[in-house]
Amino acid sequence: MVNKSVEKSRAERIALHYKGFISSLQSWLELRIELAGHQYLEQIQQNKRLVYVVLLTGLSAVLAVTFILVAAALGLGALLGHTAWGFASVGAVMAVLALILSRSATRSKENEVTALDETTDKKNGRDNTEQNQ
Repeated sequence: MVNKSVEKSRAERIALHYKGFISSLQSWLELRIELAGHQYLEQIQQNKRLVYVVLLTGLSAVLAVTFILVAAALGLGALLGHTAWGFASVGAVMAVLALILSRSATRSKENEVTALDETTDKKNGRDNTEQNQ
C-alpha cells in the first residue's frame, strides 16, 4: 500500500510541476507577444517619420523645380517677345526630356530581358552561337 501512495504522490507532484510549467510558459508567451507588438509599433513610428520627411522633401523639390521652370518660361518669353512663346519652349524641352527618359527606360528594360534570356539559354544548354538545324 505504501507503494501506491508513493506513486500517487509522485504523479501529483509531476502534475503540479507540469501545471506550473504550462502557466509559466503561457505568461512568457504573452509577454513575448506584447514585446513584439511594442517593437512593431516602434518600427511603424520610425518609418512614419521617415515617410513624412521624404514626402516633405519631395514636395519641396517639386515646388522648386516648378518655380524654376516658370521663371525660365517667363525669361524666354521676354526674350522671344511674348510670354506664350516662353512657356511653349519650356514645354517642348520638357516633352523632349520625357521622351528621352522613357526611351532609355524602355531600352534598359529590354537589355535586362535580353540578358536574362541569354542567361536562361546558357543554363538550359542552348547556345546562340551555334545554329540549330
